[in-house]
Amino acid sequence: MKKKLKIYPSQVEDFLKENGVTTIGALATYFECTPNTIRRKLAILREEGAPVLPTNRGIILANKVQGEDMAILVLKSAYWLVRTLMSLARIASITKKPLLEARKIKALSPEDRKQLRQTLLMITHSIDMVEIDEELSPHQLKM
Repeated sequence: MKKKLKIYPSQVEDFLKENGVTTIGALATYFECTPNTIRRKLAILREEGAPVLPTNRGIILANKVQGEDMAILVLKSAYWLVRTLMSLARIASITKKPLLEARKIKALSPEDRKQLRQTLLMITHSIDMVEIDEELSPHQLKM
C-alpha cells in the first residue's frame, strides 16, 4: 500500500488558479484523496481570506474576475448567498419564541455568544461594503 501524500491548502489554491472552475470531485481525483479532505482544505483557504467561491459549475478562485463567464459565475454565487442569508433571517424571526424557551433549558455560553456576534458583524460589514461600492461610481472617484 502506498503512503498517502500530505495535501496543503496552497496546492489546492494553485490548482484553482491554473484551472479555473473545478469540481470538488475533480480536485479529489487529482490529489488522490477524499472529497472531505478537499472541503477541509477549501475551508482553511477561506479562513485565510482566499476568495474561494462555490458556483453552480464548481469551485472558483475569484482573485481576479476575467471575462463575462467568470463574472456571471461570481454574481450567481453572490445572489445564492444573499438568498441564503435572507432565508436564515426569516428562520431566525420564526424561531425567536422557541429559542427563548430553549434558553430556559440550555443557554448559550459566553464563547458561543462571542462567536455568533463576530459572525453577524462580519455579515453586516460585508453588506455595508457592497452598498458602498454600488453607491460609488467611477465618476465620483476621479480626482
